[in-house]
Amino acid sequence: MKLFNIKTIAFILIFGTLLWACDSDEEKFINKSSLEEIIKEAENLIETTTEGIEEGDYATGSKAALQTSIDWSYYILNYSGTDTAFSNAIAKLGKDIEIYKSNIVKAGYPLYGSGSFFNLGKLSDYNIYEKFTIECKVRFKEYPTSLGNIIAAEDASGGIILRYQNGIVDAYINNGGWLGGSASGLPLDLNKWYHLAFTFSGTQVNLYIDGELRLSQNTSTPKPVVIGESTNLHIGANPGYATRIMNGNITNVSIWNYARSRDEIASDLNSSFSGTENGLLAYWPFDMNLGSTIVDKTGHFTAQGTLVTWEDQ
Repeated sequence: MKLFNIKTIAFILIFGTLLWACDSDEEKFINKSSLEEIIKEAENLIETTTEGIEEGDYATGSKAALQTSIDWSYYILNYSGTDTAFSNAIAKLGKDIEIYKSNIVKAGYPLYGSGSFFNLGKLSDYNIYEKFTIECKVRFKEYPTSLGNIIAAEDASGGIILRYQNGIVDAYINNGGWLGGSASGLPLDLNKWYHLAFTFSGTQVNLYIDGELRLSQNTSTPKPVVIGESTNLHIGANPGYATRIMNGNITNVSIWNYARSRDEIASDLNSSFSGTENGLLAYWPFDMNLGSTIVDKTGHFTAQGTLVTWEDQ
């Protein structure tokens, strides 16, 4: 009788273990199947939608971003055997699908925050060491307690900096030493658009706000900007200082190969450019949600975004 009980108990334990294993495998199979289905959904979106720059198109770069998420999901599908991994992959790909669906070309402005920026490529590609004009429109959402960045190419050797702190805009170049300073006048208001123009003639740094000269610093000897050849030009976060960020919007970014005059700047405060203007090297209106990869109006340069979201106009 005791022997029978022991065998019975052993059988029950073994049978229960098998049932538990089957249930666990079945649960894994259900999650794995769900992951396969959502991968197919994402792939179908890529196959049946069109990227472009017209309203209603999917923004350029959206497919590449979603494909990266699909590739990661396939890796989990093929090389992970845990239910948790399948579940996490489903959640992540589902979120990326929703981001893709919302990334439609429409009127909007890039919204910058912590860690977000557009990389405009190496400063050396623009060859503006001896003279330049950089223009943009800005709208600050809040002012950080530390330095904030608007547009900059900066490294340990020097660079070009357009930044702000507590509503005061600074403009500097380094040509063996820092040349520039802070704009005169009251701090800029939050949630209001301003036009900024930062010029360097070889001997003089000027900063214009809404067409008015607010900073002018000069040196007697012409010297070019000093900076590493591989340093990039960023809108938003500073390439040399990740904590120096923009909290707000930046649009109508133009880069010129000469120091524009006050009259030229004042006449273009509310203008857009075709990309064929004399001396214009690059121009991004940033007035349409075109995603994270945007070719400028001249067709020569590409802005590559990182963690940039878009705000409806």
